[in-house]
Amino acid sequence: MKWVVCMIHYCLIFVADGGVLFVGEAKLLNASGFVGSAKSLAVPDPVFGILYWFLMAWTGMAESGTTAFCWFSKIRLHRVYSLFWLTLVLFLYRMMP
Repeated sequence: MKWVVCMIHYCLIFVADGGVLFVGEAKLLNASGFVGSAKSLAVPDPVFGILYWFLMAWTGMAESGTTAFCWFSKIRLHRVYSLFWLTLVLFLYRMMP
């Protein structure tokens, strides 16, 4: 029965990592202008005052880095904490007025 719980945990981490990697790579492609160019990316962010394309590029790199860390980390709890940290930081940023 313990192996079932372990397999479910690994499947959940794999799905979460895959989602974070997909979104991170999409942000990198969008910020680089490879997919297309949007005029809204040239607008400065109201919180930090930097351009959105720069913010999206760094967010995409952070998400891709977190995914790589989760894939290569040996300690399961570090994977969960890193995904929780990234989700919390992005959530708090989006909730700022």
